[in-house]
Amino acid sequence: MLFLKSYNVSTTLATKIFKQYGSQSIQTVTENPYRLADELYGVGFKTADDIASKLGFEHERYERLRSGILYSMNKFSEAGHCYAVITKLVKVAVELLEVQETLITDAINTMTENKDLIREIFPCIITPKSGSLW
Repeated sequence: MLFLKSYNVSTTLATKIFKQYGSQSIQTVTENPYRLADELYGVGFKTADDIASKLGFEHERYERLRSGILYSMNKFSEAGHCYAVITKLVKVAVELLEVQETLITDAINTMTENKDLIREIFPCIITPKSGSLW
């Protein structure tokens, strides 16, 4: 709890983190704070990104790019879309993450290989939870 508080993590969030990860909390957060956005309900990308920034994570680190892309996909979903046209996804992610387009496209390619995203025949991307368009 003291470790998390030293990075301005609220008591509520620190408690949630400790309940989820127990004695592995410090290791989990220091290795990849973006797991918090993936695995803890109510923790979003921006909170995880703030913690990562305070921990000194590089702006162009893959874990950050991946989490930001998934966050962008979630925003498309919240707007009622079941997929994202790749060019629009790249544009939104570039604006959110403030990195070069090539980093986003490389991260999307890696995420597709890892099955974090699915590339359809039509030039669009969906999350595995969305299911195929066809």
